Amino acid sequence: MFLPNDIKDNIKNYSKTNFTSEENYAFGRLIEIDKSGGDLIEIFNYTGNIPNDKDDIIKSGLMFDPLHISMAFTKKRWRFIFEELNYDRERDSNYSKIIFY
Repeated sequence: MFLPNDIKDNIKNYSKTNFTSEENYAFGRLIEIDKSGGDLIEIFNYTGNIPNDKDDIIKSGLMFDPLHISMAFTKKRWRFIFEELNYDRERDSNYSKIIFY
């Protein structure tokens, strides 16, 4: 996960940044796109280089409950590295049990 230190980093576009597979990263999954309240994501415990199999990430479990974020995808801070064609937000992310206080 990338957290900028100042406002200039918040408006910076990272689309030309080269994220290599040998670096260490944190991994999350997009549950729902929400342009008004921020995209709903979940963050996994797995950290390290990009694995060959997405199940290595998923099986690591969640670091904390899902949360809303903004500008991570529009500013290209986060990249999509795997696609889950059969992803079901209820089955895979317990969507109906997500609670925000």
